[in-house]
Amino acid sequence: MKMRGNWPGPITLRRGWSLATARPWNDESPNAHLRVIRGTGDFLRDAALAIPIKGGSVLSPPLAAGSTSMWEQAGFQPHLVLDMFQRDLLARQAAPAIPVVTGEEAEWARAAEIDRAAFESLWRLGTAGLKEALAATPTSSFLTVRSDTGETTGFAIVGAGSSTGYLQRVAVDPAHTRQGYGRALVRASLGWARSRGCRTMLLNTQPDNEPAGRLYEDEGFTRVVAGLVIWSLNRQGET
Repeated sequence: MKMRGNWPGPITLRRGWSLATARPWNDESPNAHLRVIRGTGDFLRDAALAIPIKGGSVLSPPLAAGSTSMWEQAGFQPHLVLDMFQRDLLARQAAPAIPVVTGEEAEWARAAEIDRAAFESLWRLGTAGLKEALAATPTSSFLTVRSDTGETTGFAIVGAGSSTGYLQRVAVDPAHTRQGYGRALVRASLGWARSRGCRTMLLNTQPDNEPAGRLYEDEGFTRVVAGLVIWSLNRQGET
């Protein structure tokens, strides 16, 4: 197994034709996030064991029901369930009531702060995870909302691939919730994807995030019956 990069930064794992990437799950968790670009179940397991973490678990991306066989073969177990929502972008949609702008490079640090404040530890993406979400689709955008004083109060990461848009992340500073910022970000993301020819928008969220679920349903999303699952390989007994 050849490894390129320095942990805890992003690393690339390669063996012959097989290829995977890994990074810390977020800025504070002992867990690792593993993504297989190509390879078999045997390679997947060896890659998971090669990641230089001490304890913790190796976690998969969110996986649909039909794409888990390789992870099962590698010894991974179901770990976290995510609800998935979809929306028809050809249906009528309202415009944001609050200005939403394209975020600036200087706002990434603030976005990471908001992400930490808005989510429990397990669900935080961290700086690397946010940048990875932005790079996950061929076309993407980092959108922000700001208070009357100019402070960044929330952000969204939205992407497009073919005819499908992906709302990768929406987060609002808890000190500024219930002021319409989240709704504005969702509406702006819908408009962004529609303007790029997307016909459907997909997103996922944790099942117990009821306020987010209500917001998405208010904005025309419907819950998909078959959600997504994050799989894990436990390495907590290692030192």
